[in-house]
Amino acid sequence: MKEIIIKYRYFIIIGLGLLVVIVLYYFIPPSNDSSNELVMNEELLRKAEITSEDETTDPPLKKIELSTVYVDVKGAVVRPGVYELKSGMRVKDALEMAGGVSSEAEVNFVNLAELLVDEMVIYVPKVGEEITEPNKTLTGSSKKSDDLISINKATIEELQTLPGIGPSKAAAIIEYREQKGGFATIDELLSITGIGPKTLEKFRDKITVK
Repeated sequence: MKEIIIKYRYFIIIGLGLLVVIVLYYFIPPSNDSSNELVMNEELLRKAEITSEDETTDPPLKKIELSTVYVDVKGAVVRPGVYELKSGMRVKDALEMAGGVSSEAEVNFVNLAELLVDEMVIYVPKVGEEITEPNKTLTGSSKKSDDLISINKATIEELQTLPGIGPSKAAAIIEYREQKGGFATIDELLSITGIGPKTLEKFRDKITVK
């Protein structure tokens, strides 16, 4: 027996080697599977991170969508008052909040499709009420143009009713507009000697160039 083993030892060694290869091939999974699994795990982690980042951006976007505005509804409406609405809503929504317009309302002068902004004033006139700016929505500032003093048309006496404007400054305003052909902007008043930014701010909301 010993002699047989010695005689065929090379064949035995080769056979054992083949047996080991067969066992390794059939019973041990290839190393590529583990590397593929690692790649898949990394991909899942990356997608999870992206999803997490996207979720963190949701709250600020929702906060913007849900912001509120306050508008003052006046005139020929059922319930005049200040109302809280969502940004992105329109004048028609504010009027609905106010119970709708009254039977005396003239809605042809109101832009129902206008977007609401914070601190907006919505005024609905009555039928037959004189409108200073026809075909325009009566929204925005509650200050009527009739209440403003036109620096291009006012008399010297009217100009002196403005805070900080005496006879000499009123005369200078009239002289300037006659020389220049009128004021194009309110800020042109700063070109007149004695009228500085602080003085102008005292009556800026009381004047117009129209």
